[in-house]
Amino acid sequence: MLLAAAGSPQGGASVVLYLCGEFVAGAVSAAVLTEAERNIHAKLPPAAWERWQYLLLTTPLVSVEVPADAERYADAVSANDAHVYAAALAAGSRYLITLDRPLIARVNALAGPIQALTPGTFLTAALRGGANR
Repeated sequence: MLLAAAGSPQGGASVVLYLCGEFVAGAVSAAVLTEAERNIHAKLPPAAWERWQYLLLTTPLVSVEVPADAERYADAVSANDAHVYAAALAAGSRYLITLDRPLIARVNALAGPIQALTPGTFLTAALRGGANR
């Protein structure tokens, strides 16, 4: 989602970040920020990096540590995404907003405390119920 926000100022991911601090609380781990920065440099034009810098300065996000035992979620959500799910749990998040559809399916199949949604679904459905984290 962070990559999409950097690349598309008018897209749903950007709107979700805009709402952080005003209507919802956003949380992110350093590992996810690092992954987003690497992908922005590799996949997007230079203007996206400038947008990314602006987003980091203006979006109030809570920094979440990835728990040391994050790998225990590897079988449930995948080895690559275990840190994402573990950090969301550590933050007490109700929603994991992502554009990774396989991750959405895996998280939602767990029927756990976190619901995974695309930015668009979050904006149209979850906010009606007063989402906050």
